Amino acid sequence: MFFILTTIQYLNILISCVAISVGIRYSKSLKENKILLIIPISSLLQIVFSEVLKIINRNHLDVLDQSIILTNIYICLEFYLIILFFWKITESKLESILILVSTLIATIALFIFQKFEFKINLISIDLFLIIEGPIILTLTLFYLVKSMKIKNVINCIQEPNYIAALGIFLSFLVLWPVNILQNYFLKDTSTFFNFFFIANSTSYLIFFSFLTYSFYGTRK
Repeated sequence: MFFILTTIQYLNILISCVAISVGIRYSKSLKENKILLIIPISSLLQIVFSEVLKIINRNHLDVLDQSIILTNIYICLEFYLIILFFWKITESKLESILILVSTLIATIALFIFQKFEFKINLISIDLFLIIEGPIILTLTLFYLVKSMKIKNVINCIQEPNYIAALGIFLSFLVLWPVNILQNYFLKDTSTFFNFFFIANSTSYLIFFSFLTYSFYGTRK
């Protein structure tokens, strides 16, 4: 099992690097999906900083607290970057209103339930985790279905923004239920830790793979 977990971790790092490399390589031709390049960069930085903390701080509990804070920051940043991506590709007033309302709800959930503690709850995202998944899945599904109605399947899979949105949808289809289980129903048990790690990592392998293809698809 250790080999599997380690392999998945390295695969995540590899696909993050590939997505970043491809994104930078074709940065001049990237369209609205350019904003999504920040996500794999942030993911890689989170992993690097977490590993550095393990090296410089021998207190396991402090490292765990700091790693969770880094993870929570990344989750929030990821959400707002995805929202900004959909804001950029929206073409109707109804979609714009839906995005604004969704962002407002998520922001209220993020800030009003802060516990303002210095340690692990420096950034409390308990309620945020519940609602971010449905928001992103709804916006993504709305965009995917609308695009399918306007264009045929062949044209859609050649569209970089469509590929990026599809990657987001498939990723959160796995990620959101796993986050809910991990943070609410099975929070105090380590029995399912390996399952959560594999599922979470797999969702990002999916996301960054689609994102890489999306970046590549903008090449001139």
